[in-house]
Amino acid sequence: MTYNGGTGTPVGRYGVVCTFVSAANPEHVEAQCPATATLPEGQITVQGVVVNRSLNVTLPITGGSGQFQGAGGQLVQRDVSSGGQIRAELTFRLED
Repeated sequence: MTYNGGTGTPVGRYGVVCTFVSAANPEHVEAQCPATATLPEGQITVQGVVVNRSLNVTLPITGGSGQFQGAGGQLVQRDVSSGGQIRAELTFRLED
């Protein structure tokens, strides 16, 4: 579920599936992670490499649909986990 940071109300969904592509060095495990944010106005897609399962990543926006058709820019994901609950804050920085 994706929430509005200002109000905490649900605004959509965010799905990601990661495929591990390099695990030979346990200190530097890489995964290729495509993801889609589904929002009322359309979808935003992102894709990139995540190292060591970090929740602190910046990934390129690869496209979108609806209001976000042709979208570019970056997704900045920040780890905001607390109390044993894994959570991330997502900020979409869209470019025309």
